[in-house]
Amino acid sequence: MCQPTQNIKFCTCKSKSTERLKHYWSWFRLDKEKNEFLIGEVIFPYEFIDPNYKDNHKRYEQRVNENDAFDSSIDCKEGDLFLIVCNNDDFYKRVEYCFEYKKNKWRRVESDVFERMSKYDEVMFGKIKKK
Repeated sequence: MCQPTQNIKFCTCKSKSTERLKHYWSWFRLDKEKNEFLIGEVIFPYEFIDPNYKDNHKRYEQRVNENDAFDSSIDCKEGDLFLIVCNNDDFYKRVEYCFEYKKNKWRRVESDVFERMSKYDEVMFGKIKKK
């Protein structure tokens, strides 16, 4: 499991896609003209997959708001979303932690993949590395 600690760094290094990354992050920006209709399957709440989900979400919130969390600066705007994905290599253990940028700070929000895909564009993604 991807553990939220002070020792992780959100790397902006170039990767071709997130498909082969075990742990990664994605940054999304609202596109006011985008309004796609999506259909999909409902998944169990992440608390069923990881009993420490809520505590980890809080720890990640603290980490993404620290000055040294990223290896380079990113230009966040009000309403942006930041997604942390852990265990991407195992569908049954995959967990997402989502944050919205409000009042110059990332704040925890529920992950809504349909909302994200239908109204947001991915700005950037990268690996999660240990320092």
